[in-house]
Order: sequence, then C-alpha cells, then structure tokens
Amino acid sequence: IFFELLKNSMRAVVERHKDKPHLIEPVSVVIADGEEDVAIKISDKGGGIPLSGMERLWTYTFTTAGNTAEKLNQITAPGRPVMAGFAHGL
Repeated sequence: IFFELLKNSMRAVVERHKDKPHLIEPVSVVIADGEEDVAIKISDKGGGIPLSGMERLWTYTFTTAGNTAEKLNQITAPGRPVMAGFAHGL
C-alpha cells in the first residue's frame, strides 16, 4: 500500500504541473518510529482531494485519477512510460 500511495502522490504532482514542469516540487516522506508503532507521512503539492470526494474516500473503487479510458490512452501512447496504474484498489 505504501508504494501505491507514493505513486499516487507522484502522479498527482506531475499531472497538476504538466504545463509548468519547473514548478514540480518533490514528494516528502517522513518516517517516525515509536516504541510500539511507526508513523509514515507522505506530503505533496498535487492539489489534494476535492471536498466532494471526501464522502467516498475510503470506498474501494474511489479514485481522483480521472477517466480510466483517458488514462489508458495516455499510457499506451508511443514513448510514454507507465508510472502508475489507475489508482483503484488500494
């Protein structure tokens, strides 16, 4: 799950700043270990989840990645590397 969250974060940042790549900021990961637990914080400048999506946030198929058919066309375009899936099923 950690890797999926990290990929989603990177995708969101790249998509938000696709017209201005010089504005892309790094994704920040902070790992803090306690005596009995570990906390992991992933922060990015990808724009976040709209308020309208908060109610469905923990729904299995919820995604902010956009139209699946559109994403499929983007990742199958010649010369385009696949960085992430469709952000379904975390």
